[in-house]
Parts: sequence; C-alpha cells; structure tokens
Amino acid sequence: MINNQRRSLRLDGIDLSSITKSPVQLKNLHKLYLRACGRDLKLSHIIIPNLKEIVFESCSFWELTGVFCELIHLTKLKITTRGWLSDLSEAIANLVSLEALTLDVCSLAEIPESIGNLRKLKLLKINNGRDLKKLPEQMGMLKCLRHLIIEDCSRLSALPESIGNLVNLEVLSLRYCTSLSELPESIRNLQKLNILDMYRCKEIEELPENFGELKSLMKLQMVGCYALRKLPESVSDLEQLEQVICVDWDATHLRTPLLPTLKNLRIVVREGSKSFVPRCPASPQVRKVQLLVDAFEFVLSSPLNTR
Repeated sequence: MINNQRRSLRLDGIDLSSITKSPVQLKNLHKLYLRACGRDLKLSHIIIPNLKEIVFESCSFWELTGVFCELIHLTKLKITTRGWLSDLSEAIANLVSLEALTLDVCSLAEIPESIGNLRKLKLLKINNGRDLKKLPEQMGMLKCLRHLIIEDCSRLSALPESIGNLVNLEVLSLRYCTSLSELPESIRNLQKLNILDMYRCKEIEELPENFGELKSLMKLQMVGCYALRKLPESVSDLEQLEQVICVDWDATHLRTPLLPTLKNLRIVVREGSKSFVPRCPASPQVRKVQLLVDAFEFVLSSPLNTR
C-alpha cells in the first residue's frame, strides 16, 4: 500500500499496478524515481497532480503515451534506457512546465516537433542518441533554454538553423557528435553563449565567418577537431574569450592569430593525458571562467536529485 502523504517515492523493479489495483491519489508526491520498470508501465490509475520530478532509469517500456497523465506541474524529466522507445511526441507535448529534460536513449531516432511546446525549458540534454540524424527546427522556440547538451550522437550531421533563436543559451556542448560537419551561420545570434564544447567533433572543417560575433564566449573546447585547421579572422573580436582547449598541434595555429589581440586568453594544450598552459598574459577573469566550467561539469555529471 502506498502512503498517500509521501513527498518522494522510489521503486526498483516494481510494477506500480502490483501495488495498487484501484485508483489512488497522491496529492503530496513531488518526486518519483522508477528503476527497471516493465514494458507495461501505466500511471493512469495513480493520480499525482503535483508531481514535479520523475526519473525513469533502465526501464524497458516500449512507449510513453499515456504515462504522463496531465502532469502539468512537472519541471524535471529524465529517461535513461537501452531498450526501444517509440514516439515521444504525444508523451511530452503537454509538459508545459518542464524546465529540465534529459534523454539518454540509444534507440532515439528523432526529437519530436512538439518539443517546441516546452517554452519553459532551461536544460535539454540528449545523450547516446546514436540513431539521431537531425534536430527539429522547432527547437528554436525554446527561448528560455540555457544549457543545450548533445553528446555521443554520432550520426547527427547538422544543427538546425533555428538554433540561432536560442537567445538565452549559455552552454552548448556537442561532445562526440562525430558526424557533425558544420555549425550554422545563425550561431552568431547566441550573444549569451559562454561555453562551446566541440570535443571530438572530428568532421568540422571550419567555423562560420561570423564566429567572432559571439561576444560572451569565454571557453572554447576543440580537442579532437582534427579537420579544423584554421579559425576565421573574426575570432580576434572575441574579447571575452578566456580559454581555448586544444591538442598540441593546434596550438601553433592558434597562438599567432589569437594571442596578439586577445590579452586575457589562455590556451590549454593537451598532450595525451597531460595538459599545460603556454605562457601568455595573466587574466583577472580566470576565476570567473573557472566557475562557469565547474558549473557546466556539474550539470553534466549530476543526476536529478529525486531522493
């Protein structure tokens, strides 16, 4: 029997229908954590009007249609599964209060156009989408988005032009997007972007000519961008740029065009597992950029706190 006064609930490998056969109302429940739930998961007989956070970990359900029964107050959703997950479109379309969405789904082939309905979304993380080839233009409707993290999506070849509409975006991570061949010209509009992480984006040959219009850019990670041999001249306009992380052979190409004009820049050169910082002018803003980097790494490593 479920205590209807609980504010959080964790179930490991337990089918909710086996706990209660009749409808039950959990008005006080704010956090729900489900691990190893079965394919026939249904929440329709459990009324959770005030649920704010839900995590599905290692679940093997086939579809989510009907699972999020009118969860209009849900702010955080995380789905982690190595199994098959069908169309997300109807499942997420009505989650109008959602602020953080994490999808770690190997079988994810597309992001539904209905994601544009999530107007309050601040964090979107898509990980291990190895069948994901493109992102919908409707992502440009997410005007509140601050962190866009797309990692290990090895078949993603391009970003939508509408990404330039994400005017509040502060962090863009594209780690291990190994088929990504270019960044859209519209990236120039991301005037609040602090961190751009292109780690192992090995097919990107050049950056947009207007790249220097990213006036707030402070950290650029480009280790493993093997095809990128030069930077556009406009990078000399990146006055806030504090840190470029690259491998040793990149540093030679970077020092000449960047160091004479960007007095606060540090170029961090990685050699194998080691890193060193070549001599360059000291920056009074190093602590500030380090706080941003630490915050970014915290977002990547911290699961939603549902306990």
